[in-house]
Amino acid sequence: MNTQTSIATGEEPSEFPRGWRWDDDGDTVEGTFVEFDEGPTAYGDRPIIVVEVDGENRSVWLFETALQSRFADEVAKRPTGDLTAGERISIRRGDMVTSGTGRDYRSFKVRFPDRPKRKAAEILGAPTTEPDGTENDEGDDLPF
Repeated sequence: MNTQTSIATGEEPSEFPRGWRWDDDGDTVEGTFVEFDEGPTAYGDRPIIVVEVDGENRSVWLFETALQSRFADEVAKRPTGDLTAGERISIRRGDMVTSGTGRDYRSFKVRFPDRPKRKAAEILGAPTTEPDGTENDEGDDLPF
């Protein structure tokens, strides 16, 4: 396993694979999902996604809220609450942008080409049923 000095704390070599350094390695990282992990920083533990890139495991630290949110949104849609080992992932670092509230942040685009297909009921939010088999329309204030 490759190790490196923690990019977050500058401490001794960590147990994590070599980190992806956007400025040195490029704005796009593409590979296959290995695992999620977390590592210590001066601001507390931060999530890490380990991706195999060209036969080498690489750590992508999810420091930026926008990047972490892309992964959180994806796993929230999945019944397992996780990614599948070996599925392809593409992360592209974008430009700095300003939010509607005036805060600057780095944009990211994350693709999951091998994501499991969701069923129509999951996409549409199928109605729940009561134990007797009747539909529960609580909260349905539609006039038709």
